[in-house]
Amino acid sequence: MASEQTYIMIKPDGVQRGLVGKIIQRFEDRGYQLVAMKLVHASEEHLEKHYQDLKGKPFFSGLVKYMASGPVVAMVWQGKDAVKQGRTILGATNPLASAPGTIRGDFAIDVGRNICHGSDSVDSAKAEIALWFGEQTATIEYKRSINEWIYDDIQDKVRTNHVVNASSKLVKAAQILDIPVLVTEQYPKASLRKEIDRANDHAIKSKTAFSMASNDLVLSMLQTATGTPRSYEDVEFILCGIETHTLRSVGAHVTTSESILFQLLGAYV
Repeated sequence: MASEQTYIMIKPDGVQRGLVGKIIQRFEDRGYQLVAMKLVHASEEHLEKHYQDLKGKPFFSGLVKYMASGPVVAMVWQGKDAVKQGRTILGATNPLASAPGTIRGDFAIDVGRNICHGSDSVDSAKAEIALWFGEQTATIEYKRSINEWIYDDIQDKVRTNHVVNASSKLVKAAQILDIPVLVTEQYPKASLRKEIDRANDHAIKSKTAFSMASNDLVLSMLQTATGTPRSYEDVEFILCGIETHTLRSVGAHVTTSESILFQLLGAYV
C-alpha cells in the first residue's frame, strides 16, 4: 500500500461544538488510519509558526487569537493520497462553497468558523506534523485487520524492493536445483521485444506478452540480472517471472513456462 500522512486539526469551534467524534468518524469511514492525536491549547507563538504563510494578511492577528482561544485536536491521518483526499473530506475553505457531504458543507456556514484545518501539500504535511508532534513524530505504526478490505495490495507485491528480493531468491533456487532460468522482458500491447542476453552474443528470441511492470520495476530486474556472479554466465533472466507468480498468488490461472518454473521452485521462492 502506497501510504501518505497528512495533518488534520479540529479548530476551537469544532471542539466546542462537540464535533470531534463525527470528524474522526468521517476519516475512518473513508478508510484512513489515525496514527497520532492529542488535545492541545496552543500558544499564540506556536500558532504564528503554523500560519506563517498568512502573516501578511489583514486577518492574521485575529486568526491567531481565535485559534488560541481554546483547545484544538491535532491529528495525523495515514493512507493512500491522504493529503489531497483529506482536504476533499473537509470541503472548501469557505463552507458556503463546500459540497454537502463534506465536513464543512455539513457542519459550517462562516469562513471564520470552518471547523478544521488540513495540510495542502505533502511538504506542508511534513512540516506541520513536525511542528505539532516534534521532529521525531510520535506516530503509532500498527497493522489494521481491515486494511485488506480497504486496499488492493496486488501492486504492492511488485514494488521494487519486493521484486529485487524475490528475483534474487529465484536465481539462488535455480542454481540449487540446476534449472536454467529463462526470464523474458515483457511489455504491454503484445509487443515483440529482444530479450536480455548476458553473454552478449546477440541471440534473439521473440515473445508476445502483456505486462503490469513499470519502468522502475523493469530496471530493478535488470540490475538484479547484471549483478549475478560471473560464474553463472549461462543463466538467462526472465522479467515476467515475478509478475506471473504474483498473478497466480491472487488466483489467476496462468499457464506460462515461468509459472511452471515457480511451481517447481516451490519453497525456494
